[in-house]
Amino acid sequence: MAFMNEQAMAALEAERRKNERLYKKALMRCTGEIDRLVAGIKDPEEIISAVRKYAESREFMELAERAVSRMITAAGSAEKSTWRQAALASTKGKLIFSALRDDVHNTALGAAINEIIANNSTLIKTVPKDIALRLSSYAARMQMKGARPEEIAKEMQEKAPQLAAYQVRRIARTESAKAASALIQARCEQLACNWYFWHTCEDERVRTSHGKMEGVLCRWSDPPNPEALFPMKGVRAHGPYHPGGIFNCRCIALPVIGPEDITFPCKVHVHGKIVTIGSLKEFNRLSAA
Repeated sequence: MAFMNEQAMAALEAERRKNERLYKKALMRCTGEIDRLVAGIKDPEEIISAVRKYAESREFMELAERAVSRMITAAGSAEKSTWRQAALASTKGKLIFSALRDDVHNTALGAAINEIIANNSTLIKTVPKDIALRLSSYAARMQMKGARPEEIAKEMQEKAPQLAAYQVRRIARTESAKAASALIQARCEQLACNWYFWHTCEDERVRTSHGKMEGVLCRWSDPPNPEALFPMKGVRAHGPYHPGGIFNCRCIALPVIGPEDITFPCKVHVHGKIVTIGSLKEFNRLSAA
């Protein structure tokens, strides 16, 4: 594929992992204050009240907004670097470089960034509220069992950072991948690149359904539903989505810039089915449909 060679893909994956780590670290700073707030409190209700109050504080809001801003800046930098690599190897090089210089007028990119910021800010702000809810439920169960308030409070102080760490890991991994995918899609819309190849990290952690999507040609306007395409007992379908568009997904979309990116025969996702096309003529017919 002309879009990205193996070296460039490895560099992109490294940047994405770095961004995920930095985002996780920033989110831990957002929630880390909870540990200090609940330390030494011996009344379970006071712990819950302290966490809820922090969730509404200006300090927490500002930390959350800074964390999202840094993540999207890093994701945007990696996205631009990827497209620069593509421009060097593509017949559309001049068009791509022009698009990169013209970001201020890219309404699709701006809309994608605003949506990422809004979604992530909302998610982060739910973390302490969710922690408070879980701690409240835990306290109620323990009270029913006759546990003393100071014992419950001590356990809650230990549970609070564990709950925060779990949610932070989930948000950092999922949302940094979603951001990268959304930025690539927005750039594709700007350049009229309507197709992409689904690419996995090709390791043992890849979902079975995603592994079967490796190398499948997909259209941005027709996202696949991997779990429905490749059903497995005990695995439910999550609806249509693009690479990186679901929890813990590390897959990426490799845009098709021109016909030279496609090697035939090729597997293609079309309206909920995987078909094989054998020629550029068939591809052009699909594109026109």
